[in-house]
Amino acid sequence: MKIGFVFSIKEEFLGALGKLACKQVECKPFEVYELISKGEPVLCVISGYGKVRAAAATAWLITKFSVDKVVGIGVCGATDDVETKDLIRITEVVNKDFDMSVVFGAKKKSPSLVLKKASHPSVLFTTDHFTISANQPGYFDMAGYAVAEVAQDFGVKCEIVKAVTDVIDSGVQNNQYNENFNKACAKLGEELLRYVK
Repeated sequence: MKIGFVFSIKEEFLGALGKLACKQVECKPFEVYELISKGEPVLCVISGYGKVRAAAATAWLITKFSVDKVVGIGVCGATDDVETKDLIRITEVVNKDFDMSVVFGAKKKSPSLVLKKASHPSVLFTTDHFTISANQPGYFDMAGYAVAEVAQDFGVKCEIVKAVTDVIDSGVQNNQYNENFNKACAKLGEELLRYVK
C-alpha cells in the first residue's frame, strides 16, 4: 500500500523526520519527499497553510503519485484537558468556517466527515485561522477537513493524526505553541516510523 503524508509546513516535516532518510522527488507545485523504505514508497508532501493549499496538495498527491492512503499529519491546538505533545487519532473532522444553517436550517451547521466510529470521538475543527478561543471542546487545525474531504472524493483511505502543541483559552497559548512545537513534531515522527520498514 502506497502511503502519502500531508504536512502543512516544512518545519513539521523536518521535526517529524528526525534521523529518517529521505530524498526530494518533486519541488513544484509542492515539495514532495520520499522516505527511504524497504517496503512500499512513503511520500510526504508539504502543502502550505490553510484548507485551499491542503486540498490542492492532497489531490495532487493522489493523482500524480497514485497513493492508496492519505495521512493528514501535523500539530494542533486543543480545548480538551490533554497533555501537550499527545498524539491524537482523529475520528471526525468539521469544516468550522462554513455555516450551512443559513441554507439548511440549524440542523446542519457545519459540514463534517466521520473517519472512524468511536465511543469517545476525537473531533477536529478545521479553520483558516489560528484558533485562540473556542466554544466547544475538541482539537483545532488549519488543514484536516480539507485533506479528509479530498481523500473521500477520490475514494482513497484517510487518517488524520495530530500532536497537540497548545491549549486553547489557556492564556499562555502562544508560549505553549513555541515551547512544545519541536516535541510535538518528534511525536509525529513516531507515526512516520510505523510506515517505514
